Amino acid sequence: MENTSICTVIPVNRPKRKLIYLPSKCADGYLSYCEEVGCDWEGLLNSIPEKLDTAALLDLPEFLQEEGFGDTASGVEVPHDYDKPLPEGYKIAELPECIMLYFQSEPFENPDDFGIYIGQVFKAKDNYNFERYGYKVANNIAPFFNFGAQTEVGARIAVPVTE
Repeated sequence: MENTSICTVIPVNRPKRKLIYLPSKCADGYLSYCEEVGCDWEGLLNSIPEKLDTAALLDLPEFLQEEGFGDTASGVEVPHDYDKPLPEGYKIAELPECIMLYFQSEPFENPDDFGIYIGQVFKAKDNYNFERYGYKVANNIAPFFNFGAQTEVGARIAVPVTE
């Protein structure tokens, strides 16, 4: 009997907000990002009390890609009125109001299975018929968020869309 896994898709209306982020020069995924900038980013960003969600690895839209930097970053969203000093090397940008589709896996027991669950949410996104449900992927308005996977909450990603 084949194991069945569930991935929920939840549209969330995101208000106008800011993004605190640390772009990489040439990373193209979690491991190469941590090799380039270190792995302290997650704890640092998650320690911001005003954060709207947990820290994530980001695929940046073109309007946030600066000369000399790649399209991979880490980041966290904060309210639009956030005006505290930033950690060294971090940048801040405004993000417009938009809809984010969150793809969420089930929680899982074995911490070594995190890659399986991340793979499942990416597969769900790749197989999702956005147009059928009135959406169009809008990578030009906000980053793609990869929140990773934790046993107690599962794996989660968020995709910016328009209706």
